Amino acid sequence: MTVPFGSTRLLRHLSLLLLLVTTAVVADGFDDEGLRRAALRTEYAPGYGSGGRLLALDYRAPTDEGCLFAARESPFFGCPGRADRPAIDGRPSWLGLQVASACRGDATRIADSWLGCLEYRTSEPFLLNAPDDDSYWVVSANVEPAFDQCRSGPPSLSEPVQLLSGDAAGASGLFNIGTTPVGRARRVDLVVNASRYDFRCGRRDAREAVPYLSFGAVNGRGNAGPIARFSLSPGDARRPAIAFTAALTGYQPFTCPLRDCPDRSADCMCLAKRSGAHAGIALLARWGGVPRLLFVQLFGAGVQDASREAPVHTLWNWPVADSFWYPGADLVVTTTSQLSSDCAGIDLPALATSTQHYTLDVRALFECTGPSFRDPPPRDAEIAVDQTHWYVEAYGTRGFLGLGVEDVRSTTLR
Repeated sequence: MTVPFGSTRLLRHLSLLLLLVTTAVVADGFDDEGLRRAALRTEYAPGYGSGGRLLALDYRAPTDEGCLFAARESPFFGCPGRADRPAIDGRPSWLGLQVASACRGDATRIADSWLGCLEYRTSEPFLLNAPDDDSYWVVSANVEPAFDQCRSGPPSLSEPVQLLSGDAAGASGLFNIGTTPVGRARRVDLVVNASRYDFRCGRRDAREAVPYLSFGAVNGRGNAGPIARFSLSPGDARRPAIAFTAALTGYQPFTCPLRDCPDRSADCMCLAKRSGAHAGIALLARWGGVPRLLFVQLFGAGVQDASREAPVHTLWNWPVADSFWYPGADLVVTTTSQLSSDCAGIDLPALATSTQHYTLDVRALFECTGPSFRDPPPRDAEIAVDQTHWYVEAYGTRGFLGLGVEDVRSTTLR
């Protein structure tokens, strides 16, 4: 295209204006600062993973099974859904998030997996406060082991999410979400109610199940850009932070009554030593081409309380190609007590029934916990935090846990 003389300066001004507009659209932080809309939705398109719309599992990573990490490196999670791979020390390479061949379902082979791992009975999206295609908060509702026909839906939408009305004790389903107006904004409430779930999988024996529920912001999935960016370079003065208030809105300790496991079998989840719950915030960043997921446990009880072991490190495989969790992550769990003792300047209150105020120094968090990942963060590269999630997770056949979160904001520390 030929540009008439004299219009070059105008084009430069237009280009600069376009750059400024684009930069404003993808600015770091939350699109819905303060939870003013609190539009929420689960991640999949309607019907994904059911009714002939098969789950898309991707095994193209350069490991033995094709998951992000080799199953030998990730024995707790395995490489779920992967058929026809050699056993490892007598264990199937898929064992972990999958506990039975063909996910306890149809053993018809489909590519590298089985039909039983790719198609589930239902896949019901949850929508709240009119989310659109561009701006929303994402919801995960997952029950481990997720790749199993004991679940009614696909991984990350394992069971339907119910609209919460009333307090946590009255939650009508296993997974419950609601919002409450707070001034001109909203509070998001999450409740896991184990007493509303059939842990028997339609059989006489109870099988272990670990329900996890979260809401959060994901770059490219309802949020237009990263939540924060930082580097560990000594010359970089940026200190991005995430601020919010939170409280436990209801809690009944999780237990496993004897009637839920009368034969005390080894594979039964209903043992007192296996019950517990935790809640907090998770941040996902990436370096070295690998997602790094940091769970900050703000409340922990029973087997889910990581205080004595923190920081806990593991390698998590998640081969669901259409999930924002794909392909998994190099994962670390820390706690308020561990951060307080090991990280100078980080002192976060534990969750309580009274409202607690939090300001998370993103750079300081990753600088202190970085050595616990398989690969520590580089000091000379910019790192983006692309996901932030508030979560509750439980282990037990009785009990409930509610978490209320409000006034979520991105900020900068000085």
